Amino acid sequence: MKKIILLLLLIVLILGITIPVIKMKSSNRNTEKEPGKYPNTWFMTQRIYPKDPSKMEDMMKTILAESKRQKLMHRRDNIYWISRGPYNISGRITDIEGANGNFDTLYIGSASGGVYKSVDSGHTFNPIFDENAVLPIGDIAVDPLHHNTVYVGTGEANASSYSYPGNGIYKSTDGGQTWQNLGLINSYSIGRIAINPIAPDTIFVAATGRLFGKDSSRGIYRSVNGGQTWQKVLYISDSTSGIDVAINPLSPDTVYAAMWERIRTLDKRKSGGVTSGIYRSENAGETWEKLTDGLPDSTSKPGRIGIAISKNNPSVIYAVYTDSSGGIGGVYRSFDNGNIWEYKSMPDIYNTYGWYFGNIRVSPTDSDRIFILGIECYMSNNGGDNWTEVLTNAHVDFHAMYLPDTDPSMCFVGSDGGFYISSDSGNYQYFSPFISNMQFYQGCVDPSNIDRLYGGAQDNGTNRMSENNPYTWEHIFGGDGFFVAVDPTDSNTIYAEYQWGQLYRSDDYSLSGWTYLSGDFNGDRTNWSTPYIIAPENHTKLYLGTYRLYRSLDRGDSWTVLTGDLTNGGNESSITTVAISPVDSNIIYVGTSDGNLWVSTNYGTSFSNVSISLPNRWITSVIPSNTSPDTVIVTLSGLRWDDNAPHIMLSENKGVSWQDISGNLPDLPVNDAVFDKNVSNRLFVANDGGVLYTNNFMNYTPLGADLPPVPVMDIDIDNSGDYIFAFTYGRGSYQADISTLGIKGKNTDVHGDNIQIREYSSIFETTPFVEFSYGVRREGEITVLDLSGRTLARKDVVIRKGNNRFSINLPPEITSGTYFMTIRAGTTFKKLKITKIK
Repeated sequence: MKKIILLLLLIVLILGITIPVIKMKSSNRNTEKEPGKYPNTWFMTQRIYPKDPSKMEDMMKTILAESKRQKLMHRRDNIYWISRGPYNISGRITDIEGANGNFDTLYIGSASGGVYKSVDSGHTFNPIFDENAVLPIGDIAVDPLHHNTVYVGTGEANASSYSYPGNGIYKSTDGGQTWQNLGLINSYSIGRIAINPIAPDTIFVAATGRLFGKDSSRGIYRSVNGGQTWQKVLYISDSTSGIDVAINPLSPDTVYAAMWERIRTLDKRKSGGVTSGIYRSENAGETWEKLTDGLPDSTSKPGRIGIAISKNNPSVIYAVYTDSSGGIGGVYRSFDNGNIWEYKSMPDIYNTYGWYFGNIRVSPTDSDRIFILGIECYMSNNGGDNWTEVLTNAHVDFHAMYLPDTDPSMCFVGSDGGFYISSDSGNYQYFSPFISNMQFYQGCVDPSNIDRLYGGAQDNGTNRMSENNPYTWEHIFGGDGFFVAVDPTDSNTIYAEYQWGQLYRSDDYSLSGWTYLSGDFNGDRTNWSTPYIIAPENHTKLYLGTYRLYRSLDRGDSWTVLTGDLTNGGNESSITTVAISPVDSNIIYVGTSDGNLWVSTNYGTSFSNVSISLPNRWITSVIPSNTSPDTVIVTLSGLRWDDNAPHIMLSENKGVSWQDISGNLPDLPVNDAVFDKNVSNRLFVANDGGVLYTNNFMNYTPLGADLPPVPVMDIDIDNSGDYIFAFTYGRGSYQADISTLGIKGKNTDVHGDNIQIREYSSIFETTPFVEFSYGVRREGEITVLDLSGRTLARKDVVIRKGNNRFSINLPPEITSGTYFMTIRAGTTFKKLKITKIK
């Protein structure tokens, strides 16, 4: 197996798939060239402004309800979303698990993208959790005796403001084909799941509770019947989370729990306290004692704690502590089951962000080999006496690691930049380019070329797909990526920014150099995601918002301030969106984070506040009509709490009066909207559950199939109006052909690399078929997979321009059940669910 993996690594390197990734990872570690990529409150602040954030968990309930509603709807639009990646640049991985120490089958959890499964040692993956609608993942555990039994804890536990809550524990007994929710729906996030290796119906769960605010759901839970019922067995206080739990593999009645006192508000963070510590139970959780001998005193107010037990020598236990300021508090080792601990110093790999990390791993075959995961990853081969940095070419910010029993040199690692495989304990690592879980903040399509997509992403900078190939995205700009724009008259001119309005321009498509554009407003109060736009009437004219509005007439080389403070003042208030009417360039709109909306009808000479009738919510976007100078849409973030505030408003008189057009939209933050370019008054809306559309500003219908239930942060439509692009927070980018939307049965030509399904055998007895249209001639293949991703049948085909029909023969031993049929044309994929009967 190891030789096969090394051969695969060589093939991938020869093909060049990872070249842009290696370039990106290298630059990400150069702090002199790129800004620090540290967690910020921007993502969650807009969703909970201006009230108590305690209802954040209600958002997951709404997403679940909306997912069920969509499944019940009879879909008539015949629209299908296709993934546009990136697959060679990935987002945050929160956990990696294998079955009983092996690595043939792997499961990985994504921060907001669900669960993926690999049946080929991590070289290809398939998502297996999408139907559950709640895709933020905290932890995964595989039953050590029954390898098809998998537990998933939802809700990311890394305590950043962009960590989404979950709705408890899920269980699969068929390797991820079907799932059952086991409860703990108020746990908010799951830090760890530990299974008794001898009696696997006994399970312990570390529940963190709410990210914002206190609650009594925090603590350690136990089930003795495979998750059917739960009992809270360790509870310290409503401020103390269960963050880690581990079971002695030889004496499973001995359980260790890491408890973490943490409180968070919008503007304050307390990431340590006197109740933080390690607790031990020697009677399977009935009673607990706090371990203290050699560990940090409670008066030092320890922060997040991670624990690990040596599998080959379970009396050896390790713990990593965060101090009260978020720095590294030290590594501790015990040789006697936790009675006495000794301190081991190490480099500060947390840099005040220890609450975001807190994981330690010990080799299952060598109790002296340990790994600490932080901004960097360090390894010790002598129990913490000496340390060596490993995984130096991987993306920083490490959260997950799986060390298999069967090969002590193999190491599977997850960071904010994806999934990596190392066959030599971390000295060299291979990036696995088959997971599309990028967390995009913003994105756009090149106005001159729909094959080119751009997106700014959490902790992954600004990225570009330039060859209509989701496997060949390239990292083009650093920091956290936000707004990105392409000159509509010259695709060589690209604008990109990193956090706090650090705006740059490149005039060379090959990106040989960047020009800094923020000098004139560098001292202003700015948003974490600073909005700017290219004026629709003049490609050399730009507008940008800090707490005031600026205009540039020379592509950003110099700026003129147009306004005073358009916010209510205060350090946290800033402009969030700027828009120009495409019908009348004298009409300018500006929205702010504290609910102000301003309009100028005289090219910025003066502005009027038109927000008096709007809800006091963070304004996410302003969308002037593309046909009427008087009509404008405003979208709003936030939850409705108890005041039933709308999420989308319409004005037909430039903001003088407003009407609520939320209609049947679910109670979720709305992040963006865009008018159809070919159909008057058709509006597309992106919210935290997907994309919807309306033809009458009141009745909204989910758009298309195959878009996962993740937040869609930004949507864009190409110049022809035929294609819509969605940039998601957790599953990368998607594209859909909307040229036939609302035209029932219309047999139009398909444009370019887009598979348009006409008919297929969703239910079949012997031989499934598929009929589809395609825009160009391509070589391709038809494949049938089982639900675990294993290939059952494959057929090479030549796909012609226009209509195509293919059938595929299956092995006679295939039984009744559900399978996937995939169609590949060039680099374009389509997946269909099919069911065999009889």
